[in-house]
Amino acid sequence: MHNSVHFKVVLLFLITLIKMASCLQPTYAQFKVEPKPNPFAIDKKKTKYYSPLRYNRVEGLFPALGLKIKNNVDSPLTFFGDFGYGLKSKEVGFNLGLEFKSPSWQIFKIGGKYFEDTFTQDDWIISRLENTLAALFIRGDFRDFYKVKGFSIWTSKDFQEDVHFRLSFWSGEYEEMVKNTKWSLFGGDKKFRNNPAITAGTENKLRFEWIIDKLDNPMFPMEGWYLEGAFEKGGDFLGGDFDQSGIFVSGKVLKPTILNQRLVLSGRYGYRADSRAPQHLMDLGGISTLRGYNYKEFQNGNVLTLGAIQYYFNGDILQKLPFQFIPLYSSLGLVLFMEVGALWNSNGNSFLSSNVSDSPDWKSDAGFSLNVIGDFFRVDFAKRLDRSKDTWAITVRLLPKI
Repeated sequence: MHNSVHFKVVLLFLITLIKMASCLQPTYAQFKVEPKPNPFAIDKKKTKYYSPLRYNRVEGLFPALGLKIKNNVDSPLTFFGDFGYGLKSKEVGFNLGLEFKSPSWQIFKIGGKYFEDTFTQDDWIISRLENTLAALFIRGDFRDFYKVKGFSIWTSKDFQEDVHFRLSFWSGEYEEMVKNTKWSLFGGDKKFRNNPAITAGTENKLRFEWIIDKLDNPMFPMEGWYLEGAFEKGGDFLGGDFDQSGIFVSGKVLKPTILNQRLVLSGRYGYRADSRAPQHLMDLGGISTLRGYNYKEFQNGNVLTLGAIQYYFNGDILQKLPFQFIPLYSSLGLVLFMEVGALWNSNGNSFLSSNVSDSPDWKSDAGFSLNVIGDFFRVDFAKRLDRSKDTWAITVRLLPKI
């Protein structure tokens, strides 16, 4: 009974943090696409508070506060801003902007912001909330960071709840960040990784994003498919210090089978042309990619391909075993998975010249997961398939990306 009560308290606390994080303005990572509107969100307040509070190895604790302001509840114009300070980096971070929603053509928006903040290309791997909890409790920071100062303007159009488009212009000046803290509540002798170097300079780029969402449920989907992607072009006629192009696509298909079980197929492809600056290249291995390998075991490639097949038994197997006395056992599910992926450097200088015959070294793993309440909480057990001497990799996830 006490364990159940404690779990409910923790669950309520985490949901509160997630609601706070849902108000954050998006970062422009490679595989990160502007989230679609939350269909359950009904905002009837003129002023709404949020917080980009975080903890990581480059900033330490970053207390922050932000707010969104409307003249009235039906106003098409929204002003937003947030401000925070890294207690270890001793640097401020802020975002100031506005967004206009057209009253005549529903769900059409145009906006812009000025920012000086910490960015990452790893938002597709792990969320800010999950990374903060990992850094704070187990000394596991799974993001790499850099500072950017600049501005962006965008326009977006949503068609019902299924199709979403966004076009933006982004200009920012990159600045390197270093590891500034080694503290966490737990972690024993573990140490935070050093934060990798980047290439300093100014980048100007155009980015087009799209989402097609045919899932039956936005929180814990059981059936349907989802496709998102982004194309970006930087430098050349836009100016700046980096000439580069990139295309990044992610997709997922969910298919019910028998009883409460379902098959989930997912894939990801990324390609970067021209620039070889570290902030433009990609990494592979570990959480949300190849779970049986070390985190970012393969680094600095300009082509990434990743596919996974997962079979969710949900409660159809475990609930038949005589372990109902275990707290939360009735919510426990079993997942089998297999993953294959590759990261390499293409010799071509355009999207059309990149193909799987360049020189990919394909890697694969397999394993199983135990999850609670869908994929709200999950423990992964994965084994790489290219050699037998390695032990099983075990990771604990909260609201995982994949």
